[in-house]
Amino acid sequence: MEYQSKLKLSPVVAGTMSYGKGGKELSAGEVSGLIRKTYETGITSFDMADIYGDYTTEALFGESWKKAGIAREKVQLVS
Repeated sequence: MEYQSKLKLSPVVAGTMSYGKGGKELSAGEVSGLIRKTYETGITSFDMADIYGDYTTEALFGESWKKAGIAREKVQLVS
């Protein structure tokens, strides 16, 4: 039996690994700007993992997401 996913990712997936602690240590404002710019270029899929940034990146992304002002149903979050 073949599994068919209904999830449609953008051709390029934006990685968030370097956003938090131990990486670039970006502010929520900086990440919000990156989210908006990424989305405006047609990249709608974001990759993250709980361990990125010593467990800080997902929380930072969530805080930044609120500021970005993009509807949640317009993007795909891969974790």
